[in-house]
Amino acid sequence: MQRKLKYFPIQLFAVIMGISGVTIAFAKAYHFLNASNTHQARILFDSLNETNEYRKEVEKQITSIAIENSNQEHFIVASGDFHEGVVGIVASRLVHHYKLPAIVFSDKGDILKGSGRSLGDVNIYELVSKCKNLLEGFGGHKLACGLSIKKENLDKFFTSFKAQSSIYEDIVNYF
Repeated sequence: MQRKLKYFPIQLFAVIMGISGVTIAFAKAYHFLNASNTHQARILFDSLNETNEYRKEVEKQITSIAIENSNQEHFIVASGDFHEGVVGIVASRLVHHYKLPAIVFSDKGDILKGSGRSLGDVNIYELVSKCKNLLEGFGGHKLACGLSIKKENLDKFFTSFKAQSSIYEDIVNYF
């Protein structure tokens, strides 16, 4: 009878959940957490680690592209052929880089999927909700949001979002 692993470092758990949260590694993570022996767990861990290294490289490339191609006024909006699983991380990197709220869209067809991040007292969810007539869907909270929009509405969204964001101009310029 094979025994399942019952103990593993909490840091390892965080890495596994982080990897699976942004890539298509859910099944690997599940099988790792339910491995029946250490050999099987090690093989799955190595595979997950490779996936994580790939994700980090993709994230790094997309962040670089987003920085080069972003609007840099009071808010950052970037769009590109980005992997949908890392747009939230890239938005966070843009916030860190520019000290401005950011929305990054994955452009993979007629519907763009985006992820927004904010900082301080700038409520990105409220700003996005004021543009909801242009969106296919959205959700989130004060510091983060997810949204989907038809490609044809992106320019209108940007104009509306920029107009809505003017209420935060003093706050954003503070950062």
